[in-house]
Amino acid sequence: MIDAMHDSSLKLEKNHPSIETTHFAYNSDENTFYLGLTFKDDKVPSLDQLKAIFDEYLFKAAEVTNENDWKIAFENYAINFEQLLTDNKTKLLAIKKINSEEIELQSN
Repeated sequence: MIDAMHDSSLKLEKNHPSIETTHFAYNSDENTFYLGLTFKDDKVPSLDQLKAIFDEYLFKAAEVTNENDWKIAFENYAINFEQLLTDNKTKLLAIKKINSEEIELQSN
């Protein structure tokens, strides 16, 4: 599943012109995946566009599981979606908590 999450992150760069780069990490101690994104000209897409990007990412990654439904495939995992900023800083864009089927968008 980790490879699928990584591969899915790379596809986002190709499918979404607003995304400049993607970075992926997994913390096995916390069962948490991290998707870091940089955006062209630091312009973050609208909340609706972000939701569509995150849904696509999880849908594509879940295709390699027996479930084919990301809400089931990633039930036992947390997923943090972050904007990568300069100086190794991040801004939380959204989170999917363990045992949740919802992507909670952060409106900062």
